[in-house]
Amino acid sequence: MSIGASRRITRPNPSYLNPYVDHEYARNLNAGNPDLKPQFTQSFDLGYGYEGGSASCGITGYYRRNKDSMTDLTEYLGNGLTLTTKTNLPRSDAVGLEFAATGHLLATLLYSVSGNAFYNQIDATALGFPGLKSTTGLNLKAKLDYRPTAADSAQIIFTRTDKRLTPQGSVSAVNIVNLGYKHTLMPALSAVATVSDLFNGQRYQRYASTPTLTQVYERSVAGRVVWFGLTYTVGVTKKQKEPNFEYDSGAGQ
Repeated sequence: MSIGASRRITRPNPSYLNPYVDHEYARNLNAGNPDLKPQFTQSFDLGYGYEGGSASCGITGYYRRNKDSMTDLTEYLGNGLTLTTKTNLPRSDAVGLEFAATGHLLATLLYSVSGNAFYNQIDATALGFPGLKSTTGLNLKAKLDYRPTAADSAQIIFTRTDKRLTPQGSVSAVNIVNLGYKHTLMPALSAVATVSDLFNGQRYQRYASTPTLTQVYERSVAGRVVWFGLTYTVGVTKKQKEPNFEYDSGAGQ
């Protein structure tokens, strides 16, 4: 059992402070905000954990109050142009359950799952948007490892990042599936095949609605990558564990 209280400070990403306008997307301009403040988070949590044999699990209930978290604002400039910038969200509250579990379904099949089931409420009144907005969701990562022989292993990973609220609307959920297979030829040499973002799920969708603008902005990420190759690791001995699958950075976790 555990109980805790904490206060954290999160500084803005340096790119969020850059005031210059990015013209990469011709009609959807982006710029940072040099006046961004750091985010303060007050958190209270109560947790329980269990470990026995080859299985373990844990669950933590929490309440978090955020002040000055970073969010997006989109402004219509006319002539079909919009400008999206960063600003501080005065207040957002979150209540939820974080959980994690690992164990064996079969002698050769290992699972691990972790996630966060949450209720989130934001208050953007100070930014000129009346009323409270709230959402529920589930962020999840699940993995299956199959090891039929000492030389072979296969893996499938599913990750989900649920919908995120903004003062003007929301950013949609993202679901990604990665696959991998490895055959050990000798202690330091392996043949590897991986597929990143199997179902092409990396799509960024932002919804915004104001009295002067209604926008659905979508950007697809080229994250689907199929890779075959040989990996040779220097310095690996028979007793050392070889590195696990490494997916292309475009797959994003």
